[in-house]
Amino acid sequence: MNTHWIRSCFGLVSQEPVLFDLTIAENIAYGLENVSMEDIIDAATKANINSFIQQLPEVSHKKRYGLYPSSIVILYF
Repeated sequence: MNTHWIRSCFGLVSQEPVLFDLTIAENIAYGLENVSMEDIIDAATKANINSFIQQLPEVSHKKRYGLYPSSIVILYF
């Protein structure tokens, strides 16, 4: 049995939500350049979080929520 090969078949995905101290839109588009708001909203809709974002206080994809990552569980996609 090749344990190195078996271990290479597994991956670990943390279940802790992580939001950078950026806006929700910036978190969604993180690592990409020149992403339109339409694409960001489309990604949020496909991830089934856009309606949740719309229900947040001070509704905006442009509001920063990164300072309180444990209170918002989104952006798992």
